[in-house]
Amino acid sequence: MEKHTLISSVVFLIVLAVACAQTPSPTPAPPFTPVPTARPIPTAKSGLSIETRTLFEQRVAQLPPLANMCWDVRTGSLAPGAKSPATGFHTHGWVVAYVTGGAERVTYEGGASATISSGQGILFEADKPHVHESVGTVPRTNSGFELTCQRQPKSLGTSGPLPGIRSGAVPYQVQLRVRTWPSGAQTPVHILSGPTTTYIVEGTIGRSTSSGTTRSGPGELYVSPVGELAQNTCVSSTLCRTLDVDTWPSGETRSVAQPGKSLPPP
Repeated sequence: MEKHTLISSVVFLIVLAVACAQTPSPTPAPPFTPVPTARPIPTAKSGLSIETRTLFEQRVAQLPPLANMCWDVRTGSLAPGAKSPATGFHTHGWVVAYVTGGAERVTYEGGASATISSGQGILFEADKPHVHESVGTVPRTNSGFELTCQRQPKSLGTSGPLPGIRSGAVPYQVQLRVRTWPSGAQTPVHILSGPTTTYIVEGTIGRSTSSGTTRSGPGELYVSPVGELAQNTCVSSTLCRTLDVDTWPSGETRSVAQPGKSLPPP
């Protein structure tokens, strides 16, 4: 009798073990994770890069001894094969020229020459006889910054008197740049040692200085201050494109960033 009971107990335990092995263990519930609250992600527009192409930088022994210096901006065109002047050579005042289409060959009296293609620039110093010749298959077109306070034919605008120009025999650097600004891109807060004259081709530039804020749009000129905190921003919804003529004393840094300083948005 006891032997039968022992056998029955062993069989029961075996059946129970088999049943437990075939029954899957319950899956533990995942820990509760609260749903995060949605919030907008700010766009770091200040980190956008301004694409800058320096077309030339040239040292000049002395700027002309004028009572006032202004850049007058105008456009020009020369048909393929045409010359200006048609015969001989001519002279004019200081001009920074940016070729926007075609190409031209400039030949100076004495034989020296240079060819400037679309997207390139050149500095013409005053009173150096030369001739322009359009050598492309399309008209040579350009935008020229002439160092005069008198409005010229086809003038797009004048900068007004340039601030901070030093008189006397002071050597200067003259530079021409083309800049492309994504919408929202801005310069660091900075101080200039010499004036920058900017012609806006596209978009709207907002300017902040320690004196206040202002905005300039396509076809307008502005001059950045000298020795004053300044910051420029492309405030239009589309990109900005600018032409910049910089003049600053040779041996000095043109623009010095001012980290830690801030100005009101334009």
